[in-house]
Amino acid sequence: MKYQSKPNKKLSKKAIAFFVCAAVALTVLLVGLILWLSTVIFSRSTGDKSLSQMPFSTDAEYACVGASIVYLNQQVLTCIDNRLNEIWKCSIDPGSVHLDANDAVIVAYGEAAIQCIDKNGALLFATRIDGQVQSARAGVGKVAVYVKQVLEDKTPAYILVFDLSGNSLYQIDVTGKYVLDFGFDSQGDQLYMLELDVTGSVPISRISTYRPETQAMTGIKELKDQLVTSVYIIGKDIYATGTTRLTVYPAANTGSSRDILTYGWMPADFNAFTDTKFVYVPAQEGPIDIARIIRPSGAETKINLPPGVFGIIATDEKIYCFAKDSYFVYTKDGKFLRMYELGYAADGVQRAIPGHVFLTQGSSIALMTLP
Repeated sequence: MKYQSKPNKKLSKKAIAFFVCAAVALTVLLVGLILWLSTVIFSRSTGDKSLSQMPFSTDAEYACVGASIVYLNQQVLTCIDNRLNEIWKCSIDPGSVHLDANDAVIVAYGEAAIQCIDKNGALLFATRIDGQVQSARAGVGKVAVYVKQVLEDKTPAYILVFDLSGNSLYQIDVTGKYVLDFGFDSQGDQLYMLELDVTGSVPISRISTYRPETQAMTGIKELKDQLVTSVYIIGKDIYATGTTRLTVYPAANTGSSRDILTYGWMPADFNAFTDTKFVYVPAQEGPIDIARIIRPSGAETKINLPPGVFGIIATDEKIYCFAKDSYFVYTKDGKFLRMYELGYAADGVQRAIPGHVFLTQGSSIALMTLP
C-alpha cells in the first residue's frame, strides 16, 4: 500500500503579519509591566527604606558637621553618621543649650560660656564670657560671639572673635545697634555683620565686613528701602537677600552691584556648592505652585509645581519638591524627571548632610537619602 504525503501548507502573508504584530504587542506589554513593577519597587525603596528616624525631635539642638550629625541631649553632645551609628560623645557645660556648626567646628553656648569642639569630638577651648551670650557663630578657623552686658545705666554690646585656641582676636563695639545676623564667609577669613538702622527717615540695612586678624573693617554696604533677611559670602561675592530684591556685589567692595527684583517672592532655599542658586517662591501662605531658580548672573528658571508642594531643596544637579506623601525631582534646569512616594506623611523639609534631607512630621524628624 502506498501512502501519499500531503503537501505542507504555507502561511499566508496576512497570517504572518498577524503573528508578528501579536508578538510585538506582547513584548511591549511585558516590557511595560516590568518597567511599572521596577518603578513601584524603586519608589518604595527610596521612600520607606531610605528613611531613618532620628533619635531627637525638632525641639532639640542639632546640626550637620560634614557627613555627620550632632545633637545635644541634656549635657551630652552625640555625633552619629547617616545610619545612626554613634561616632563619638562628649560632655558639655551644663549652661550650654545651643549649637552652631560648620564642616569642621562645633560651638556649644549658653548664657555665660562657650565651648568649641572639633569634628572628631576633641575640645578646642572653653571660656566664660563677661556678659550675656546672645548667639555664636562657627567659622573655619574662628568663632564669633554676640554679647550684651546689662549695667545700671547702659547695655554695652560686642561681637567677640576668638581663634580655635581661645585667644581673643577682635572686639567690635555694637552698642546701640540692631544686629540682625553675623557670621563668616565660606573660607572663614571674613566676618560679616548685618544690622538694621532705623535712626533716619528711611530704614537702612547695613552690611559690614571685617578682617579679625588685622582688626580692620574691610567694607560696608547700605541697602535702602528693603529689609535684608540673610547674607552669604561665597568666593569674591556677597549675596544679600531682601524683601524686594537679591543684591550681588564684590566682597572687596570695589565694583558695582547688581540687583535682581524679587518683590512678591521670598527665599525658600539656597545652594552654596558648585552651582550656586537661589530658590524663591511666592510670598504667601499655603502650598507652593511655582518656583523661581535664580543664579548669581541673573539667569533664572521658573518651575510650575504639582499641587500640595510645601518645600523645595536645590542641589548642584537636581531640584527636589516635597509634598505630604510624595516628592518630585527636576533637573537643575527645571526639567521634570520623576515622582517618588515618600512613605512618610511629612509636613516639613530641611537641608541635612550631603545627599540627604531632614523630613519632619510634627515634632518627629527623619533623615532621608536623596535619589
